[in-house]
Amino acid sequence: MRVFFLILALFFLSSVTFGAQTSKEDGGNVPTYIEAKSAFSDNKKRITEFKDNVVVIRGDLKIYCDRLIVETDENNRIKKATAIGNVKVVKGDLTVVSQIAYYFPNEDKVIFEGNPKAIKGKDVVTGSRITYYLKEERSIVESNKSKGKVNVIIAPKTEEKK
Repeated sequence: MRVFFLILALFFLSSVTFGAQTSKEDGGNVPTYIEAKSAFSDNKKRITEFKDNVVVIRGDLKIYCDRLIVETDENNRIKKATAIGNVKVVKGDLTVVSQIAYYFPNEDKVIFEGNPKAIKGKDVVTGSRITYYLKEERSIVESNKSKGKVNVIIAPKTEEKK
């Protein structure tokens, strides 16, 4: 049974080609690993869904969530990936947590919603929406118009003792 699930998971992953998409940062040579308790693929609708304890690893990037829905185009390239529930993205010393995250590879952007919080060291940024533009390494933090504010904590830098 375990071998059957492994073969089935490999089939899902090959149909999505999540790991086959390249980035300038890794030269396209780093595979993407996806682990979940279950997976479902609908080739006609071009959607693959991973459920329960989802973990995505690509190089030093790790994504954790309850559900991951990947939508592909006619060339099997990712159009949109949506991470839902207890989303946590870790890359190096940067961690972003939220309830939902949308990845749009054609626009090179990720949108975090649902109490998003970005943490780097002791620095923290919160708002109602954080949009990160990957190529530009630029972000926009927005507040909920009815509730108010973007919050930023910038911790003092400590000098190392010689």
